[in-house]
Amino acid sequence: MIAFILVATHFPLIIEGSSGKGKKTAIDYIKEILGYEIVYIPISSSTTVDNLFCKINPIHNGKELTFELIESDLLKSIKTGASERKIIVIENLEQASSNILDALIPVFEFSRDKILLPTGDYENKGTINLIATFDPTTIGNSIINWIPLSIQNSSIIFNLNEYSKYDIEQISLKMLDEKENNIELKHFLKDLDLITYFARKNLFKEIFTLNDIKKLINLERNQIILLIIIYLPKYY
Repeated sequence: MIAFILVATHFPLIIEGSSGKGKKTAIDYIKEILGYEIVYIPISSSTTVDNLFCKINPIHNGKELTFELIESDLLKSIKTGASERKIIVIENLEQASSNILDALIPVFEFSRDKILLPTGDYENKGTINLIATFDPTTIGNSIINWIPLSIQNSSIIFNLNEYSKYDIEQISLKMLDEKENNIELKHFLKDLDLITYFARKNLFKEIFTLNDIKKLINLERNQIILLIIIYLPKYY
C-alpha cells in the first residue's frame, strides 16, 4: 500500500532488505497493478557518474572533430517531457560510491528541478517515480550509516523485516497452485512447523526468503520433504 501512495505522490521510496526478501516481487506487483513501465538502473562498484547520466562520444568527420552526447536510460527518464507512467528503479544502492551518491542527491530530492550533468550543463528534471533497493547484508552496514542524510530525508525507507510464521504461511499459500492436487495444505503447514521447530533448536537454517519458500514448495511437489536435511543445512 505504501508503495502505491508514494508513486501517486511522486515521493522516492527506498526498499531495504536482504536478497530474497521480496524487493523485486514488490516492484513487479506495482508494475502489474499500475501498468507502468519499469526502467532498471543497476548500480555496481564500478559505476561512474558518466555511466549514470551521459557520455560524450567524439566523432571524427574528416578534419573536423565534433562531440555527441549519449544520454543514459536514467537521464532519458528524469528529464522534462519524459513519460510519467514510468517507475525508475535504482538497484543495489549499497554498491554506489560516494561520488554516485552525491550525484543522485538531486534525483532523490523532490524540490530540486535541475540535474547537474558531468558536462557541466544543467538538465531540467521532470516529475518522476523513483524506487531504490538497498541490501545491507552485502556491505554489512545499515542504510542509516551508508546513505547521505539528504537522500534519507528526501525518501521513505521501507524495511523488509524477517518474515513471521504467519507471513511465511500466507506467502506459501499464495505461491501454491490452487489447481494442484499433489500438495495437501494441512500436510504442507505441518512440515513448515517441523522446519521452524528444528530451526529454533539450531539444527537448520530457518526459512526467511521467498527463494527458500519456493524450494520447500518444490520439495513438497516432488514428495521428497524427508530430504529436509539437504534442503536446509545450517551451513551452506
